[in-house]
Parts: sequence; structure tokens; C-alpha cells
Amino acid sequence: MILKYLIIGYSILITAIISNIIANYISLTTWYMFFETISEKGFKTLKLLDLIWLFLIYPLLLSLGYIIGEKIYLHFAT
Repeated sequence: MILKYLIIGYSILITAIISNIIANYISLTTWYMFFETISEKGFKTLKLLDLIWLFLIYPLLLSLGYIIGEKIYLHFAT
């Protein structure tokens, strides 16, 4: 059971890292920049696309990381 959580956790982590690299490359706000931006400049300085990325697309990608991790575990566990 611990192996399942470990594989899923690493899958989510790798997905998050890749997603953040892509977001930085295309100049989207990541969670790290989000908190820095709203504390220094305020919430109104964010673009709509940044908010869609942070609150819709990014969580969907992380859930995809979960699904991939679970499929990897099921593939090797059976």
C-alpha cells in the first residue's frame, strides 16, 4: 500500500515540476509567483489567463499526475 502512495506521489511531483517549468516558459504565474505578486502588487495585477491556469488547468494537470501514477502502480502490481 505504501508503494502505491509513493508512486502516485512521485507522479504528482513530476507532473507539478514539469507544469511549473512550462508555465514559466510561457510566462504564466505559478503558485510561488502568485503569493509574491499579490503581497507586493495586489490581486488586480494578475491576468485572467493566470487565474485560469492556477485554479483550473494546474489542478487538472495534477489530477492527471495522480491518474498516471495509479496506472503505473496497477501495471506493475499485477
